[in-house]
Amino acid sequence: PVVSFNDRPPEEKASVYRQCGNVAFGRGDIVDAEQYYHKALEWLPDEPHLLSNLAACALASTPAQPARALGLLDRLLTNHPNHIKGRLRAGRCCVMLARLEAALEHFEAAEAAAKSDASESAEAVFAQNGTEISVEAAGNVPAIDDSVGGAAGSDSWHERALEQAKEGLVSVRRLFTQIERCTALANAGRCNMALELANEVKQKCVDATLGSVLVVRSLEGGGRLAEARAEAEACLSLHATDGPMRLTFARVLARSGQVSEADQMLTLLLQIQPNYAAAEVALSGLREAMKMKGEGNAAYSRGEYDAAEGAYSAAMSADTADMLNPILLGNRAQAKLQSGRAVGALVDCNQALEYDASNVKLLLRRAACRVALESTEQARRDYELVLKLQPDNPTATQRLCELPVPKMEGESSEEAEQVLEMDPYKELGVCNDASYTEIRKAFREKALKLHPDKYSGEERDEAEEKFQRVKKAAAILTDKWKRWQLDEGFASMDDLVTQFKADAEFAYYATTAPQGYTRDVEDDRRYNPFKKPSKEFDMNPLRHNPEIQRQNQLQFMQQNRLGGGPPIQLMDKSSQSKPKIKA
Repeated sequence: PVVSFNDRPPEEKASVYRQCGNVAFGRGDIVDAEQYYHKALEWLPDEPHLLSNLAACALASTPAQPARALGLLDRLLTNHPNHIKGRLRAGRCCVMLARLEAALEHFEAAEAAAKSDASESAEAVFAQNGTEISVEAAGNVPAIDDSVGGAAGSDSWHERALEQAKEGLVSVRRLFTQIERCTALANAGRCNMALELANEVKQKCVDATLGSVLVVRSLEGGGRLAEARAEAEACLSLHATDGPMRLTFARVLARSGQVSEADQMLTLLLQIQPNYAAAEVALSGLREAMKMKGEGNAAYSRGEYDAAEGAYSAAMSADTADMLNPILLGNRAQAKLQSGRAVGALVDCNQALEYDASNVKLLLRRAACRVALESTEQARRDYELVLKLQPDNPTATQRLCELPVPKMEGESSEEAEQVLEMDPYKELGVCNDASYTEIRKAFREKALKLHPDKYSGEERDEAEEKFQRVKKAAAILTDKWKRWQLDEGFASMDDLVTQFKADAEFAYYATTAPQGYTRDVEDDRRYNPFKKPSKEFDMNPLRHNPEIQRQNQLQFMQQNRLGGGPPIQLMDKSSQSKPKIKA
């Protein structure tokens, strides 16, 4: 006789719903699969395969829900602690939630269970795992049981389970190592390497804030405070009640100068989690440091710079969570600078900029310290960096204009103009082919005659000007390079380089250019296939003669030599004597 569905035993009813759920899961319909599994649970509550399949649906949903899956798996493992697949899935859920200690326990339990069950019969294994779906086969995680239905033996299934348990252990232990290394690198200021490790942790712990906290810490260690704040805000939009992320964001806000917002963030965090010890320490230290900072500001306004420095130092000691370090270091640097200790002020500025490398106020303060130490080039770089960050910053623009003009290598533009205005040979009264000895002798005579110490009043000023002109003339003529540059008529290094390149290009094309190329200035030495060759150049029958090429190269090298020495001679290969080989 035909038995109706309602009259069948609960096990058969649950089996039907479970099979329907498996079919729905196989075609990717996660919602229908969950409904079927819940109906099956009504007939068989706490059935391990159904709980494991519901956890698989939670992991396969978009986005994944590892917290809900872990709740179902905890319910399963309470009654079946040696359920291998449940242990493996629980370990993966714990990794996604950054509960690494619990993940380590689950993978170790799965490894032990796989080893102990390896000797069981294939029938017993099939009874435990044969009707259970595998979310891993859907592509979320590596497959554990792709032998659903008993296509493969129990030994191969246990081998795969044991292998994946070991892989899980290795992955979790590697995560511990990455977190430790990332923290050490961030504290050392090695931002890029720390960021690489932090992003790897973030990709594995996708449903937790641990990776984002490490990313923020790495960015802070590299002085990229603006990027750290953006990362913290993005993470808080997904995990608004997470304690570590809120504490991290409060620290970033305080270091950015938004102290009141950081105070509110910590206060709200303690209302949500009253027993959060780290937040209590950070909030108490922040308020105490702000109180001492106010005392330091009052002392600074009174001109008591030593007292202000002491107050800022005490505030840094009270701020155990380093919430205000860049601000307090900057204030202490200003107090030291006002009291005449520019070196100590520069050290504090450098330490503060390690927290926030793009802080305009700190960059201006460091530039002022460098100006006080007469490091004008370094100060110039700081002002230029400020203008790069804030193009309309008036302070940086004004201070940059007040700095002296930098001197270029060799001769400055001002000296080059003076050289063009005067004739060094006439200033010293020597001829153009005067030797080094003659130039030095003429300079000594002029220097003794025009030395300013021999004059007074207006005559001294006039003698000073003439003495400086004679001194510069001697400096030019006694320098071989500058004298050659003067004799050749080059006003600057750019003119020299331009002419030298033009001569070199002419020498090359004069001997090697094929028909169609031209050395005419109006054509800018570019290829013109429609231009008729010139009679004096392109139609030269000796253009490709190797001997002519060598002679032209020799002539060019002789004309552009900068130093003395014997004439350059190109050796004839036919005249070179071959070495004699002894028998």
